[in-house]
Amino acid sequence: MPPSLLQTLLGSLLDSPAVVEIAEKVGGKALSILKAHFTFSAYEINQAYSDGYGYTVVAISVGLAAPDKKLALTQKIFNSKITREFAAQIEQHYLQPFAQQHGLKSDELQAFRKQAVKSLKAFAKHKDKLFQFEQLTDEDLVALISYRETFALTDLVLEQMQCLEKVDDTLAAFLRFEGLLGESVVFFFRELVRQDERLEKTQAALQREGLCIEVRTLQTALKTVEENLSQAISEKSANLVEVAQQLQDLRKTEAAWQTRHEQLLRFSRRFDTRLEEMLAWAKDVYSTLEEIHEDVIETKEEVKLTKSLAEEILQLVTKLMAYQGLSSQVKPRDEFTQHNSESMQLIRKAASQLKELPQQNPDYSRVSIMVGSALSSTGDLEAAERLFSQAIENAHNQADKALAYFNLFQVQLRRQAYTEALDNLQAAIAIDPQRYALHDIRKYPLERLLGAGGMGCVFLCQNHNRLIRQERVVVKCLWESLKGTLDEVFKEPFIMRDIAGDYIPEPLDFGYVDSFKQERAYFVTEYIDGAVDGEAWLEKYGPMDLETGLAVGLQIAKGLQIAHEAGIFHLDLKPANILLKNTSEVSKTSEDSISVKIIDFGLSKVATSLRNEAAVSRSRSGLSTFGQAVFGTLDYAPPEQQGFSQYGKPSATSDVFAFGATMYRLWTSLSPRRFSERKLPEVQALRELLFDCVEEVPKQRHSSARQLSRDLKAIKDNAEKRPQAELAQRRAEEERKRQEDEKAWQKACQQNIKAAYQAYLNGNTLKKYAEEAQKRLQVLASYRYIDNGDGTVTDNKTGLILLKNANCFGRQNWETALQKAANLAHGQCGLCDGSKAGDWRLPTKDEWEEMVDKKYKKPALSNAAGTDQWKESDAFPGVQSGCYWAATAYADGTSFAWYVDIYDGGVYVADKVNTYYMWPVRGGQ
Repeated sequence: MPPSLLQTLLGSLLDSPAVVEIAEKVGGKALSILKAHFTFSAYEINQAYSDGYGYTVVAISVGLAAPDKKLALTQKIFNSKITREFAAQIEQHYLQPFAQQHGLKSDELQAFRKQAVKSLKAFAKHKDKLFQFEQLTDEDLVALISYRETFALTDLVLEQMQCLEKVDDTLAAFLRFEGLLGESVVFFFRELVRQDERLEKTQAALQREGLCIEVRTLQTALKTVEENLSQAISEKSANLVEVAQQLQDLRKTEAAWQTRHEQLLRFSRRFDTRLEEMLAWAKDVYSTLEEIHEDVIETKEEVKLTKSLAEEILQLVTKLMAYQGLSSQVKPRDEFTQHNSESMQLIRKAASQLKELPQQNPDYSRVSIMVGSALSSTGDLEAAERLFSQAIENAHNQADKALAYFNLFQVQLRRQAYTEALDNLQAAIAIDPQRYALHDIRKYPLERLLGAGGMGCVFLCQNHNRLIRQERVVVKCLWESLKGTLDEVFKEPFIMRDIAGDYIPEPLDFGYVDSFKQERAYFVTEYIDGAVDGEAWLEKYGPMDLETGLAVGLQIAKGLQIAHEAGIFHLDLKPANILLKNTSEVSKTSEDSISVKIIDFGLSKVATSLRNEAAVSRSRSGLSTFGQAVFGTLDYAPPEQQGFSQYGKPSATSDVFAFGATMYRLWTSLSPRRFSERKLPEVQALRELLFDCVEEVPKQRHSSARQLSRDLKAIKDNAEKRPQAELAQRRAEEERKRQEDEKAWQKACQQNIKAAYQAYLNGNTLKKYAEEAQKRLQVLASYRYIDNGDGTVTDNKTGLILLKNANCFGRQNWETALQKAANLAHGQCGLCDGSKAGDWRLPTKDEWEEMVDKKYKKPALSNAAGTDQWKESDAFPGVQSGCYWAATAYADGTSFAWYVDIYDGGVYVADKVNTYYMWPVRGGQ
């Protein structure tokens, strides 16, 4: 918006009472008051003007059209009494005098009327493309109390309209006639802005400072000064010149106001019978006409444009996805897609274009699914979920809806939202079971989604297969599988059943959902109630002691030995693939008291693991929870399974490597990426055995699972020969350390602050929960507010340290608040931070503006995470939904200071003698 246009508009706001036009008073003082009270943003002024312009052109078009129903006005608009009255005024005061002045005949006038209505309605549609400016300057603010002639506004608006589309000369002349366009725009703009109390407060502040004078006071002031001048003349007073200047200034003010008052109110006087209803009527007319698609050609053109946009997005995304091996149906491997800057830019472009596509467009759902699928491959699961949900809401056919449901299942599975994911999978299956069922759901109805990994996802299902006795079974649905006859594909799992049934869950069934295409393979095993995998065991019980680990390791080694001697390799051994179950309530330390089952044995030749995709990516960055888990399996894979061909093909020694990494994890609860000898049980033979297992070169590892079993058995036998007193003492010491560590962890969790978790990490306990402590520290570090546990709270946004008690001192005047803040120290207001007098102060005006968040109300603060509105007890108590002092004075030598209203986040000026709350801080500046 050109400055002259903006300043003309602002100059129209304070028309009554009139503004005093005294040049020397329009300086720093007036500007300070305007900045403090006229706090409208550039966006708000732009919006008011844009709306005012829109109401103006629509109102004038209705005024021109109303006398003739043939101009396609709706009955709703035409039958309005105010419409007929407005049209009559337009006709009487503007159109007929204009037609007479320009010599327009009846048929010419009718043609002009019709064309003008069409043109004005077209201009109204593009109101948001006009008149944008970035900020209010000091010169703009001063325009509030400076006179501007509104006639100039018509030409300024027309100039802007011409930038969009040429304005017909006759229509431009009509809009200029009697200042119709400018005066109409000013009227609607003023009515919109005057609804805000900030304008009234600005006027009142100017009046208090003598920079604005009410109309009824103006005449009294003139009379008084005239009398003073007469007296000064008769007495030949020394202040004669000063009094004469006062009279001149007041008469100048009167003349300026009379000119402006007459000009601004001329338009509104012509419609005074309905003045109070004008704004509401204009809004109603505008919104009604927006809903009407009278022009069939324009409507068809819009449909054509949006269809073209949909085709453009589809063409862009389809080409990109084909190149990347993606499709409209999300697949687990999509997460490991390697995007470059060009493909990322194209996806962002498609997502941006989609925002311009109306949701009513018949292709909206299909386009949303495609763009959502592309976004999911970049890791932006939140945006993908949002698009899939919109696709469901706007789907024009069941196929699109089912695909969107299935894609939601896939992206929610990645962030381990298993309940939601299962709901959406079942919704997709309900629409199209043949396409979206991952196994035979008639035999094995879904009950619960247990998890997902690199090979597939696992469900707990009811059993309706009469050939199987169990009430519930586990069904593993493979992401990708080999093609072939079922007996050949699933040969190894059933060989394992026959030769090593004690070490694996019993295989029960298998199949393809699509037998003809040999797609969507699934594998059914027994459900072992009460069993947990190795990772869940660690979470529940912590690291295994020596005896428990030996008992588990021996059973795993025996299972591997049997399989290897039959030529079967696992090739995906890890804690998550070990099922453990206590078979004795008395002890967990003997082989007889813990049952071990190795899952997924024999499936390495059936399914392709996504671990291979993770190995290619070489980075965990940007991966979802699912992707991180898949990537984590590389910690258990030897080099030959990670694409390093110099180490040969995967073999029995690959399982030996995975065994060593798995047992290290079970004994230490730590990642096996970096072996640490001192973290393992203090048995040298055991340490050497595990280090031998994870040698980089296959030939340097333990030669076989048989040898592994022998060595573990020897270690176990030697451990059992130790004096019972020594074992008891060691176990007691281990238990003491475990309890000590548990106690320290529970204390840290109870406090749930950075200092507590850091103290746990710095302590001398076992640190069983070290990884979790680090995670929680990372979460807390991302929070807006951090409770320091010493009566203070750190604001990570500003770097300030706040007093936790936000109302320790009650209400104080400004000077007292400054003094009390400066005297605050350790031992006061719940502080135990070691601070001393002089460390604390009040926040500055600028700091307050950073601390508050104006999008929230009552009070304008965010919660600890900075994602939602603050609630009592979140980081600090006692926050008052009122005013708090800032340390900043309004100006040197004045009696005013700044304060913040926590109710709405506004920062204002008040007299220092007022009593407001205080909230001391330290740091910053």
